[in-house]
Amino acid sequence: MLILKLILKVLLFPLVVVCVLIKWMGILLMTCGAYVLSPLMLFILACGVYTVFMQQWNQTLILAVLELGGIALITGAAWIAGLAESAALTLTGF
Repeated sequence: MLILKLILKVLLFPLVVVCVLIKWMGILLMTCGAYVLSPLMLFILACGVYTVFMQQWNQTLILAVLELGGIALITGAAWIAGLAESAALTLTGF
């Protein structure tokens, strides 16, 4: 049983390495993406406020969709990094 477990650990090691790399890349992309997307999202929000005051509802809808898309990108990257970390911890705990 011990030999079988050792063989399985050796076979799963590349998968653990891939999960850890995905986690690190996700954290790096979230950090860099936050520095890039945050000012852009703030600008889109300011433009959205302006379009509400000017009653340009088509542009307001477009800006709201862009804002939600930015939020979805950041949330999705965090979700993927969390899943990769969970998978790596589960595989190393085996």
